[in-house]
Amino acid sequence: MLLLLASAWALAQEPPAPAEHVQSTVLLNVRAEPSGLSRLRGRLVPGAAVAVLGTVEGPGCEEGWAVLAGQGYACRRWLSPAEGPAPTLPRLVPFDPPEPGEYAAYRDTGAYDRAPAAQADALLPFVYGKRWRHWQGQVYASAEHYAHGDPPVDQLDRGSKHAFLGAVDTPRGQVLLQEDGSVVPADDVFLYPVDRFQGWDLVAAPVPEGRLPAFAFRYEGARLRAEPSAKAEVVATVAWHERLLLDAAPASPDGRWWRVPDGLGPGVDAYVEQGSDVRRWVPAPAPPEVPPGQPWLDVDRDQQLAALRQGEELVYLTLVSTGTGGRYETPAGTFRLMDQAAWGDMASLPGAEEEYHVEKVPWVAHFKPRFALHGVFWHWGFGHRASHGCINLAPRDAAWLLARLEPSLPPGWHTVFADPAHPGSVVRVR
Repeated sequence: MLLLLASAWALAQEPPAPAEHVQSTVLLNVRAEPSGLSRLRGRLVPGAAVAVLGTVEGPGCEEGWAVLAGQGYACRRWLSPAEGPAPTLPRLVPFDPPEPGEYAAYRDTGAYDRAPAAQADALLPFVYGKRWRHWQGQVYASAEHYAHGDPPVDQLDRGSKHAFLGAVDTPRGQVLLQEDGSVVPADDVFLYPVDRFQGWDLVAAPVPEGRLPAFAFRYEGARLRAEPSAKAEVVATVAWHERLLLDAAPASPDGRWWRVPDGLGPGVDAYVEQGSDVRRWVPAPAPPEVPPGQPWLDVDRDQQLAALRQGEELVYLTLVSTGTGGRYETPAGTFRLMDQAAWGDMASLPGAEEEYHVEKVPWVAHFKPRFALHGVFWHWGFGHRASHGCINLAPRDAAWLLARLEPSLPPGWHTVFADPAHPGSVVRVR
């Protein structure tokens, strides 16, 4: 009897199955309560399906407020039926951009080893490119107009990083689709080489006791030497972005040299130089702001590393790129994530010394106004300072980390905001 009662109680606690799926017809605000005056909880973009659990009345929407899965309310006036289920945004586009190692040849010849869409890895939510050098970015009214041989109707803005919805094959070649239906030939756009790097899942591959995780970040590879000295011969190299295990204590009093156990083979140790060749994890206690048992992000500007931690435990470690310094320094301190968005445009302030405009930067989470964690497609220098103050992540890392940090994106939502009922994860920058 007790077992039956427990089962009935558990079933009663389960949320009801979504009655329907809808999509927004406009860029639509999601409210924390069924009222147009309630605080902002998130945003929906047109065409993305979301699950609706019911409808309630409330001021500001005569048609009633849809109760969204994810604890928010949207006015029925701007919702229409959609096919479910609601996927978590961003949805990734199967497309094979160049890899960093192909950059020089691609820049000079325009050719790289491109996999067909059916075999391409889906890395990013858009195809990213720009008008540059001989890539002139001619815009055609549609794929049909391009295939027919009609003349271009426009040209991409020079200086902007453009996001395309995907690729379409035509008899004249592949074109990239823009939101208004116009297209640009894929061979007339410089496609950004995208880093396939992903960090270290320390739960799946734990670090032995007495060792520290590290990454080779020197582009030519981390140099392994038989002795802890710059005069010692380089015996081997560890490829750029590869993992290493170091002794937990330095091999020289100044902390410059670190031993790599078995680095030159079983029983043969190697030595590597910190700062010029490797980035290593530097342990530090969790700040008091971290709630017990909650995941949080620890960012080390000196080492250009970010760690997902659970309390004191290391869960995941990866290379990042923080601000280049001076006016572009990433601010130090302990923060909470303010929001999370599937993507967002980024632009320099008016009159900025370095102007930029980037369409649809993927996986964005602000920890301070104008400072965010976000995915990067336009460089691959993770482990090196490279940003205007944001914390740059490789695409795979951005997707992995933000899926585990709060506020989390409910399926189908484009943006979600932290609030007292849904506080953001702690981010420490040190």
